Order: sequence, then structure tokens, then C-alpha cells
Amino acid sequence: MLEFLRPEPLAVVAASKLDSSGHWMAVGYFAAKPNRVSLDLIAAASGSGSFKVSKVEEIDWVSRVQDDLRPVEAGKFWIRGSHVKGAVPAGLIPIEIDASQAFGTGHHGTTRGCLKVMCNMQARGMKPAQVCDLGCGTGVLAIAATKLWNCPVTACDNDPCAVAVASANLTKNNAERSVHLVNCDGFAAGEFRKSGPFDLAVANILSGPLLGLAPDFSANVRIGGTVILSGILESETYEVYCAYRHAGFSVSGRLEIEGWVTLELVRSG
Repeated sequence: MLEFLRPEPLAVVAASKLDSSGHWMAVGYFAAKPNRVSLDLIAAASGSGSFKVSKVEEIDWVSRVQDDLRPVEAGKFWIRGSHVKGAVPAGLIPIEIDASQAFGTGHHGTTRGCLKVMCNMQARGMKPAQVCDLGCGTGVLAIAATKLWNCPVTACDNDPCAVAVASANLTKNNAERSVHLVNCDGFAAGEFRKSGPFDLAVANILSGPLLGLAPDFSANVRIGGTVILSGILESETYEVYCAYRHAGFSVSGRLEIEGWVTLELVRSG
């Protein structure tokens, strides 16, 4: 009923309250102060409690988000937005990624997990010649792979917006010549058949899609090759493990960050 007020609200949000009352809460946002009498009439007509009116202070949301997105250290990488100035800590590899509509600024435990596992692989002397990144989001993992190993990477996402963001990030990080970017779902594009089989495949998505992709990973990763999977909750790990064991993989590493698990698997057959 708030939408019938004059002036009209800019937005109305309704959500169940986070308690056991079963009540719902409605919030309206207005450019000008709403009429108190009109609010009281709506409350009486709907049988709700009285409305509270308060002013929302002006906030520079860009600055607020930038303050929250401080640089992240993950393995050998120093991931920061373009708003962060200053020198990169000694011994770390810089990657510049701004917050956007695509996933992957390095702050989430799944992204950090993948980056750390990749760095652990490199420290053990592993040198993949062909890498793919499924569900690349911002492109951060594809960029990291080519910076670690100076190798060609095939990256894809099924969201055209993410592909556009990743393309801009590849250019920003001087990786556009090393990473071939495709808008497709899974291994559907012909580029994967041309570039594969892969020595390393990375997928930071969710457990549901990962379960369905197990046979495709087996078909596109060479025997002895490695798969890094993330986006897996701790409670989902065993199901994912079983699906990939059935597809010919064995677990060679496991890392948990903030309740999210990253699995390192080797194709054994």
C-alpha cells in the first residue's frame, strides 16, 4: 500500500523478520519526507504496527565499498583495486581487479583457496603447459595462472557480462595475449577441443554445477593432470569427492577457508 502514497516511494522492500514471530517488515524509501497522517491511515487499514520515519544520511557508497575492498594477499598474489595506491609488497605478484558485476575480487574464501592451491602447485615444481578456467568471473584465476606459469589459458563464462568484465581485466593486467576468453557453458565451445587436453583445469563455481561437470573434466584433462575445484561448502565435499573419484580422479590436496573447501584432484585414469 505504500506505493499509493504521494510523494511516491523510490523503492519498497518487504521481508520476513529474522525471528520466530512470523511477521513481515515493509520498508519504503522516499526522496522527501512522507506524510505522517497517511502512514498512520495505512497502518490502521492494514492492521500493522505504526511506521517509523527516519532520515537516511548521504553516503559516498563508492568510497565505502573501496574502503571495504582492501588489498588481499593470497599465496604469491597481491590483489587490489585501482583505488589502492602504493608499492606492492616485496615478493608478491600484483593483480588489479575492481569490484564489478562479475565474481572474483580475491576477498572470498573460494577465490583465495584457488590462488593458494595454485601457488602451492608452483612451489612443488608443477608447470602446466595448457590451463583452462571454467566460470572465470572477473578472470582473476586465469590471470594468476598465466602470471605463475607464463602459459596459454582458455577461460570461459556463461554470463556475457562476466566475459566483458574479464576481457577488461585481462587488458588491465597485460594478460590479453595469453588468455583466450570464450562466452560458453562448461566445455561446450570448440576452443576447448583445440586447446586441450589440459594439464590444469580450475573451476570456482558451485557444487551443483561441479557435480554435473565431473565427466567433462575427465574428458578434457589429460591423465596425470590436475583439477582445482572450489565453491564447495564443507558439508558438500564428500559428494563432490565421490563424483570425481567415479570420473577417475583422486584427491591430492584440500584447503578450507571460512567454511569453503578447495579441492586439488589428479586424474589417474
